[in-house]
Amino acid sequence: MTENTELVRALIVPQEGKPYTTLVGRKTCAEYISAVVKGHFDCVRSEKAHAYVNDEGLLLGLPINAIATAYFGRIIAGNAIMFGSFSAKGEYDGEEHHIDPEVLAVVSNLKSAYELWEDASKVRSQVEDYYNR
Repeated sequence: MTENTELVRALIVPQEGKPYTTLVGRKTCAEYISAVVKGHFDCVRSEKAHAYVNDEGLLLGLPINAIATAYFGRIIAGNAIMFGSFSAKGEYDGEEHHIDPEVLAVVSNLKSAYELWEDASKVRSQVEDYYNR
């Protein structure tokens, strides 16, 4: 494949729901990112991955993306699309690369922890309602 038709595996981290992987064409990457984040986008970075998020997500009042916020350590509103930051040779070249399996595992664990927290919050609320009758 040529560079323009190569596909890269990305991780979509929706503001609600489960993260999932998808293949994105390098040639149409910017258009796809804009569609996922629903507008203009900006980049946030971590050691092994970077993500594109809605540039005005907080200003527009988009819901907080708990998983992306936890991963990147900054408040992110709306959907995020994550890519690997390093080439197969381990070089940082500013391009989009396949999402690292270690990053997939971390995001999966964050999602599981968040679901447990949501469940615990519901149970706590039900217990408080019961005792406050």
